[in-house]
Amino acid sequence: MGIGDTPLQSAQTAEPQLRRPPARVTLLSRGREMPVEIGGGIEGRARLSPPSGAALPGLNDFAFDSYFKGIGAVGYFYGKPQAISGLDEDSKNVITTWRVRIGEAIARWREAVGARIRGTIGGDAGAIAAALVTAEERAISRPTIEALREAGLAHVLAISGLNMVLAAGTFLIGARTLLSLVPGLAHRFPIKKLAAAGALIMVFAYILISGGAVSAVRSWIMISIMLVAVFFDRPSISLRNVALSALIILAITPSAVTGPGFQMSFAATLALVAGYAHWRERPGREALPVSHRTGPLKAVGGFFAGLLLSSLIGGMSTMIYSAGHFHRLAAYGLIGNVLAMPIISIFVMPFALLAMLLMPFGLDRYPLLIMGHGLDWMISIARMVSSWDGEVTTGRIPDHAFMLIAAGGVLACLFRTWLAASGLAVIAAGLLVAWTSAVARPDMVVAEDGRLVAMIKEGRLPAIEPSRPISYFPNGSALALAGSSSAAATAWI
Repeated sequence: MGIGDTPLQSAQTAEPQLRRPPARVTLLSRGREMPVEIGGGIEGRARLSPPSGAALPGLNDFAFDSYFKGIGAVGYFYGKPQAISGLDEDSKNVITTWRVRIGEAIARWREAVGARIRGTIGGDAGAIAAALVTAEERAISRPTIEALREAGLAHVLAISGLNMVLAAGTFLIGARTLLSLVPGLAHRFPIKKLAAAGALIMVFAYILISGGAVSAVRSWIMISIMLVAVFFDRPSISLRNVALSALIILAITPSAVTGPGFQMSFAATLALVAGYAHWRERPGREALPVSHRTGPLKAVGGFFAGLLLSSLIGGMSTMIYSAGHFHRLAAYGLIGNVLAMPIISIFVMPFALLAMLLMPFGLDRYPLLIMGHGLDWMISIARMVSSWDGEVTTGRIPDHAFMLIAAGGVLACLFRTWLAASGLAVIAAGLLVAWTSAVARPDMVVAEDGRLVAMIKEGRLPAIEPSRPISYFPNGSALALAGSSSAAATAWI
C-alpha cells in the first residue's frame, strides 16, 4: 500500500508527543494489506523528516513544493499501520469540516469510477483510461510510463489542456449537432450558447472527478473562460483569454509560476493560439473553390494538417522547458504525437466522454472497450517509438540561456507583424549562449544536516562521513541526509 502519493491529515502524535506536529504528511507503507477506507484513520510508528531541499543548486526544490502544498513532513512507517475506527466525535468535528466531507464523497465517487474503468478494460490500457478520467496513475506499469515518456506522449497521462479541450470540444460539437436536429429549435434559441453551457457543466464535473490536480485546475480555468466567451459572442480562442486565465491562476496560487506544469502548459497554449491566428489570417486561405467532391477531402486533409502543425508547435514551444526542468528531450516526440494524436482525438477522449455520460445507466461497457482498444494502439506506438532510442540528455542549461529562449518565444507569439522576428533573434541568442556556456559544477557538496561531505573530482563523487569508510557515487548524484524524528503518528486519509 503506497500511502506516500496522497497527503494525510495528521490527527495526533505520541511517544513522543510533538508540540508542533505537521498538519499534513506523506508516509509510505510497503505492506500489501487491504487499503484503508476513504475517510478512515490509520496509526503506527513512523519516521518523520522535513521535506528535502534541492539535491544540487538549481535543481528541483522539494521543500518549496511541499510548503505550498501544506505538507510539513515526509517519511515511512516502520511496520504495518493499523486501521482505526476514528477519534471521538468532538475531535472529529474539529478535523472534519464540510469541505472534508464533500471531498470524501468525491473521492469515493472517483474510486468507484476508476475501479469500474479498470475492471472493464483491464491491463495498462485500463489503468491509463482511469488516469485520463480520475488522474489516478499508480496502476500504470513503470515500463509503460517510460515508453510514453520516451515517445513524447507522457503529457497524455496528465489531465491537462489537451484532455479538457477534447472533452469540451466533443461535448460542444455533439450537443450543438443534436440540438440542430430538433425542428425549429435553432431559430428560437441560441443553440451554440446552450451547448456551451452544457460543456461548462461537463468540464466542472470533470474537474471534480479528476481530484483537482494543479494541471487540471489550470486547464479547467482556461477552458471555462473560453466557454464563457461564447455567451458574450467573443472569440473563444484569443490571447486575451490565455492572459486572463494566467492572471486568475497566479492570483490564486502565485507559486505555480515556478513549476514546469504552468510554464509548459501556457507556453504550448500561447504558441498554439498565436499559430492558429496566423493560420486563420494567412493570405490565399479562401482562394481555392470548394465543391461537394473536394469538400470531404479538404476536411480530412485539414484535420491531419492541423494535427501535424499542432504537434509541431506544441513540441517546439515546450522543448526549452523540458530541457530546463527535466534535462532531456524526446527526439522522436513529434513522430509519436503525429501517430498517436488521431487515435486519442477520435477513439479515446470522445468515447471516454460517451462512457461517462452512459455510466449512470449502466451502458458504458462498449464505449469503454472502444476506448481501451484505442489506448492499446497508443501504447503500441509508444513502445515502437521508444525502441528507437531517441531520448536526448541535454544536461543542465545556463539560467540566462533559458531566460533568453523563453523570452524570445513569448515575443514571437505576441507580435503579429515583422516584429515577431525579434523574438526569433532572441531565441537564436539564447541558443548561442547555451552552446558556448557551461553550467558551473560545485567543487563540494554538503548535506543539509552537515553529516555528509562530498568532493567532486574527475567525474567521481567521493562521499566522506565521520567514522565510516569512503564510498563513491556517480558524478552528479548527491546524497542528502536530513534530520529526522521517530514518532507514533495517527493520521486521517
